[in-house]
Amino acid sequence: MRKLILLLGLVLGSVALHAQKNYAVLVTDLKTGNPVADVSVKVNTTGKGSATNSTGTCVIIASPGDVLEVSSIGYADQEVTLSASTSVSVILESKAIEYIDVV
Repeated sequence: MRKLILLLGLVLGSVALHAQKNYAVLVTDLKTGNPVADVSVKVNTTGKGSATNSTGTCVIIASPGDVLEVSSIGYADQEVTLSASTSVSVILESKAIEYIDVV
């Protein structure tokens, strides 16, 4: 009986650890600090995702430990591992090439 209770506790504990939550995601630009709209935020394991709105935010349903793939045209892609906190801030660095005139 003890083994059954221990096994049941382990199973229920693992389910609780992988319970999905709503994560608030904020994406900003590294240089300006401004929010970035239309950024693709996708959960690596499930492929489900969303895009940020004009305020640079979106809500993702995921589990702690899942990895978010964050990508947008003109920015370097980021991967973020989720923790127990339900809010995530992602800072994207521009891939824009600056040209310098040489005289």
